[in-house]
Amino acid sequence: MISRRLKNRSNLSPSIITVGSVFRGMWMLTLVISATFILCSPIAVLTAGTHGLAACGVSALVCLAAGLSALLVSTSLQGTSIAHYGIFLGMAFRMLLPLASVVILFFQRSLLDAGMIYYLVVFYLIMLATDVLFELHLLAPRKKQRESI
Repeated sequence: MISRRLKNRSNLSPSIITVGSVFRGMWMLTLVISATFILCSPIAVLTAGTHGLAACGVSALVCLAAGLSALLVSTSLQGTSIAHYGIFLGMAFRMLLPLASVVILFFQRSLLDAGMIYYLVVFYLIMLATDVLFELHLLAPRKKQRESI
């Protein structure tokens, strides 16, 4: 039983993070945030006019910057002896940029009145789900291709 488990694990190779896969994740995050912005912008214009559109755009940019920086930090430290620091730093970037924007938001009343906090929550949850799905895809072990005899 144990030898069978070890034999099955020998067919798995650790996932190798390449520059292409990181750029693919960045591109995927950018596309998802852009699509969400396109879907939310008519609602923003109908509810608060141009201030609502500005609030929606600023929220999208803040969450995109947070997601991209978290993705870069966490993937750059994977595969090293300090990989857990990459996870913590990625989480910090993912959380602190939107939280800092909420603090700054209280000084900019027009964006607060336009409902930026609601758009920030929407974009944050979508950014979080996209980042987690991408990083789980990177961490999943790959099966080695069989060599033909």
